[in-house]
Amino acid sequence: MIYGSVSTGFKSGSVQDGGATYGPETLTNFEVGSKQTFMGGAIRFNNSLYFSDFKGFQFSSPVLNADGSRSFLTKNAEGAKVSGFETELAAKLTQDDRLQLTTAFTQTKLGKLLGLSNDYSLPACVADPSFGGCLDVTGHKLAHAPTFAAQVLYEHTFRMPSGASWTPRISFHYETASWLSIFNLGDADKQKAYTRTDVGLRYVSGKSWYADAFVRNVENANIKTAAAGGGNGGIFVAQYMPPRTYGINVGINF
Repeated sequence: MIYGSVSTGFKSGSVQDGGATYGPETLTNFEVGSKQTFMGGAIRFNNSLYFSDFKGFQFSSPVLNADGSRSFLTKNAEGAKVSGFETELAAKLTQDDRLQLTTAFTQTKLGKLLGLSNDYSLPACVADPSFGGCLDVTGHKLAHAPTFAAQVLYEHTFRMPSGASWTPRISFHYETASWLSIFNLGDADKQKAYTRTDVGLRYVSGKSWYADAFVRNVENANIKTAAAGGGNGGIFVAQYMPPRTYGINVGINF
């Protein structure tokens, strides 16, 4: 199947702290792609090329006002653009072997915006003295948008004469570096390129119960999901995904 679509979205504007208002955000998304199956459905291959055009892109953050008070503010950028290509390959190689591969290429660009945030130590706001700090983020990349990401999953089922089965699996994820905010403030505000491997082993009794052992983030990688700071001598704080995690799930079918 070859397809194309044009879709739109809308977020309303509103009144915020201090009585200021902000405008609506609209989105128009253009997409073309293909969905294909081969070998009686054993192989599925999907592709998608898209372009998303935001108008009035809304950016919300806590801010420090020039008088020392604090408030929560939403501002509209002139827009933002996101484009990319995604592909998915899922294959049942044999009755007992399954392989899945997904990849994504992404490009983002923010429109004209004077960024305000109390979460970061920003330069004095000469452009708008009513705020303590700001940064012109026009043309910056959006947060959490790596240029390239890919994931491979493989599993094989070993079937026992008793009717039970063992299924080991491995999942490998890789993505390039990405920013953690629209301020793009250097390495402290960035998650560098990383890999993450998850492994598991599922036992099905063939009767009524099963057990699933797993290890997630085998590398024990430090993967940031958010960051803030820059004040107090340039100190940043960050939030992270869970470290290496392992466990067992047990279930009963009835």
